This record gives sequence, C-alpha cells and structure tokens, in this order.
Amino acid sequence: MNPRILVVLTGLALLCAAIAQGQQTSPTDKAPPDKAAVASSGTEPGSGQAAGPSVSVGPDQVRPANAQNEPNTAPAGQPAARPAGGPAEPVPNPNSPKRAASKLPPQAAGPMNGDAHPYIVGPLDVLEIRVWNDPKLSGMYPVRPDGMISIPLIGEMRADGLSVPALSDALKQRLNSVMNDPEVNIQVAKINSKRVFVFGGVMKPGEMPLYENMTVLDALSNVGFKDFANPKKITIMRGNQIFHFNYKEVSKGKHMEQNIYLQNGDRIFVPE
Repeated sequence: MNPRILVVLTGLALLCAAIAQGQQTSPTDKAPPDKAAVASSGTEPGSGQAAGPSVSVGPDQVRPANAQNEPNTAPAGQPAARPAGGPAEPVPNPNSPKRAASKLPPQAAGPMNGDAHPYIVGPLDVLEIRVWNDPKLSGMYPVRPDGMISIPLIGEMRADGLSVPALSDALKQRLNSVMNDPEVNIQVAKINSKRVFVFGGVMKPGEMPLYENMTVLDALSNVGFKDFANPKKITIMRGNQIFHFNYKEVSKGKHMEQNIYLQNGDRIFVPE
C-alpha cells in the first residue's frame, strides 16, 4: 500500500476516536463545589463577593443598609457595641402631640376670701336674727351706740366687737336657758358702723358704708370720675400704709392683686 494513504487513514482513525470520547463525557458530570470549602472561605461561586454570616432579624427590627458585620468584641456580660453604621437613636416626631408645659398665666392674687376675715359687728349696725320655729324672737335688731342689743326673754347682750359666728354662738348659749337646742341664724342687714372715704377727682366724694368683702373697685364704681381725674395713680391710705391702684389696668383684669379688700377707715384718693 502506498505509504501516503496509510498516514491519512491513521489520522482519520485518531480523529474519530477523539470525537467518540468527547461525546461520552457530559457537562453535567462535573463534580459540584465542596460546600464545606465554600462555607470556610466565605466566597460564593461566581459572585466574587464574600458571603457574610446569616443574621436573624426580628419583626420589630430593621437591618441598616450600611451595617457592617463586625465581631462582638465587648467584654463578657456587657452588651455589644453598636456598629459604626448602625441606626441612629429615634428622633421625636414633630407632628406627634407633646406634653408641653402649661403656659396659662398664674391666677391673680386678688382679695382674700371673705371667710378668712368675718365681719365684726359694730355700733349702729342692724342685725337680722332668725330663731328657728320661734317668730317672736326673730326680727331686726339695731346695735345701740353702746354696742348692746336687746332681745326678748334674755334681755341685753353685747354685740359690738364680735364676729357674726361668735355672736350666733353667744346667742345660742343664752337661749339654752329658755328653749331646747335652739337654731340661730344672724345676718348683717345694714352696715352703719364701718365707713370708707373717697375724695379727689370723683363725682360723689365723701364717706360710704363699708360692706362685707368690699374692694377698691367696688367703692370706685359708686362715685364716678371727673373729666380730669387720673385713675392710673389712685392711692389707698390705711394708717401709715399706702397702697397703689391703677383703675385702667384692674378694670381690664390686669394686676388684680391691687384690688384689695377695704377696711374700716380706709381713705381712697383719686388725683386730678
């Protein structure tokens, strides 16, 4: 046989054998990557990035996008340090209702309660005395200039210098000798023993009766101001004491501490 033909046939035989061997080897027969090796290296095939350890996130937790998986280096028994890229502290919602401190103005210091300073009976006052279930003893009783009152069945008793509650108790004790468990009520029907004086730039200067719980504003409401009066600089003279009163402010509800209770003999001066 021709040597050239023999070489060609030999080459064809080798080529056919190589093709046949390639068809027998399938691409799916390649061994999968070792999972243990991947876990230890921390690199996922084809990703080119290190796969971090799996972290469980609760329903009320949010994993920050820029959080870094750093090992816990805090000492035993202490909480782990917050990562540098971790979530910030919660910021209050500006639209949520706030418990703001009360901005209400404090109550003005006006006159004291009348119960703290009960009325003291004086000469020429007129008292209305009511004795329960005894109309003969009930009625109007004037206090005489000497401070005494005269009541049927018990005679005279002193009223001057006593408060209304004290006078009621004293009358009950006197009535115990003529009746069982008397009920007594005393009201001041007319005040004649106590006066205040208003003078200066007012339409009705002079004295006026001092009623219970009477204030400076009450007294000025009965006299009226003249055209050139200065109601901003009113003074109240009580012995050696002087109190200042601004009618313009107090009448508008400002500086109510100036509206003091008047006492017997007080003098109110309105400058012009």
